[in-house]
Amino acid sequence: GELCANQCLGCCAVGIAIPALAPYLDSLGAPDLYIAYAVSVYAVGELLGALGVGVLYEVLAARRTVAHVPRLTIMLSIAVGLAGALLYSSAAVIGKPWLIITGRLLQGLWTGGQQAAEQSYITEVVPQFRRTAVSARLGTYATLGLILGPILGAGVSLLRIPLAPGLELNGYTAPGLLIALLNATMLVCTRTMLGPETAPATHPSRTASVSGSSDRTLRAPR
Repeated sequence: GELCANQCLGCCAVGIAIPALAPYLDSLGAPDLYIAYAVSVYAVGELLGALGVGVLYEVLAARRTVAHVPRLTIMLSIAVGLAGALLYSSAAVIGKPWLIITGRLLQGLWTGGQQAAEQSYITEVVPQFRRTAVSARLGTYATLGLILGPILGAGVSLLRIPLAPGLELNGYTAPGLLIALLNATMLVCTRTMLGPETAPATHPSRTASVSGSSDRTLRAPR
């Protein structure tokens, strides 16, 4: 349940910024090439995030010096995404288009890192015969999020709400703030729902068989 919710909200957040990305950059006077940067840097972030968090997960799990490695790595990834969302929105206030690029990079690091941590977690706690079903369920929720994201993004792009002198909640700032809100929700869900009882007790390489251990008390994702 907690992983499905994270997948849906995460993929939803990915699509929220898409409808306003090009006009946002144009409003700040950015060169046309910046739209290519904003799109490609997200993919680069996903690659780096997956590699970095994957290595971090393995190192922490092998050393067994940190409790609840899945929860820690997932929350760390989401926190990076939260920072990226705030940078994305702050570009409209500061007037610097490179903040959009930086924000997109951090958001890519978030999604890539979160997916790597969740896949590692599934490998540890889900019996092999159920992994295909669990992965399919996660994929379904991810697709749902990708469908809802652009719809929400198009909706918030219509907002025009003055907040303070020089600060307005509009089609440029609202997507980033909405993503930040989703990130905060995901942090709460991960902290409360992915609790100690769901965390692997040992690294998989130190156990004979995860799926065959009858005395394990781990709970697989619902």
